[in-house]
Amino acid sequence: MRQLVFGLVLGWGWSACGQTAPAADRVAKQNALFEEFYQTELKNSPERATAYGDYRYNSQLGQYSLAEIARQHAEADDFLARLKAIPTDGMSDKDLLSHRILEKRLEREDVNYALKNYEMPVNQQNGVHTRLADLPNAVPFDSVPHYGITSHGCAKSRACWNRTLR
Repeated sequence: MRQLVFGLVLGWGWSACGQTAPAADRVAKQNALFEEFYQTELKNSPERATAYGDYRYNSQLGQYSLAEIARQHAEADDFLARLKAIPTDGMSDKDLLSHRILEKRLEREDVNYALKNYEMPVNQQNGVHTRLADLPNAVPFDSVPHYGITSHGCAKSRACWNRTLR
């Protein structure tokens, strides 16, 4: 009888320990998610990528259509679900803080979407009038390719202005 009880307790304890991956694996998974989120943010905001010194998206401007806003919202919801699926127990304070900061940011974006903040795209500090005006400050003019990229971006800017003003 004692052997049976001992076996059940040992089996229960072993199964409880095996349910979560080691903290190092979960931190690595979290860091990979952070990197994917960062790269997605750069792709979704090419002007910001240029300002950070990443010139992969220089020939593009950010998209602000309702369909693109809905797509980015769904993408953010996916990131939030994947982040919440990573258990935080056993993580260092630094990793736990990083987890909570991104979680709160994504939850805040979800609330902003529910409040339809995207329907108020222009105010005294943000909007097409400031983004396009600040674009030359973000683009370094230290090589010939940067000038070519900027002229291509300006053509897209004119098209963007024309769509906005209609």
